[in-house]
Amino acid sequence: MQPRISANIVPGASPAARSCLDVAIWFLVRAANERRQLPMQKLQLLLYLAQNAYEARNGGGLLMPAAFVAGEQGPSEPNVALALECGLAAPPEPQIDAGAEPILTAIWRQYAALPAEALLRVVRNAAAKASPPPVPDTSAPEDGAGEGAPKPRTHRDLRFTGDGRLVTRWMPRRRLQRKTS
Repeated sequence: MQPRISANIVPGASPAARSCLDVAIWFLVRAANERRQLPMQKLQLLLYLAQNAYEARNGGGLLMPAAFVAGEQGPSEPNVALALECGLAAPPEPQIDAGAEPILTAIWRQYAALPAEALLRVVRNAAAKASPPPVPDTSAPEDGAGEGAPKPRTHRDLRFTGDGRLVTRWMPRRRLQRKTS
């Protein structure tokens, strides 16, 4: 069974997948096709990395509606764990926006071979630096956006004052030259 990518979901207006279970099934199908084991902890970490990668590549847009809970085993989406623990006799066909597939594929290529402990270290190192986990390169830049193109901002990049105003970093208008003696 190959995951089906739906072109009926409107990008930007809603998450790219109708649920986190769709993305989990996508990863499980991919693992089964490659005859790999995908334990729950590793699946949860892949879901978390995919959510962050999609968000970073799409200006804060969500891959899936999810509420990750922090725990000793890393971030987890409890609804996925519960649904898969109950068992799925006939799993639904994943419905994921076609624009999300390259990101899921890149996450799979970069992280699928790593053990869960290594994935957990990636997530914890990113959390210690207060930055999202590294985003794998999905393809060549589109629309002429090269290396100098600004990185899309996510909700993690935004800071607000107590009364709700957006805080922006002060930058001088021009750079002053230092006098050297």
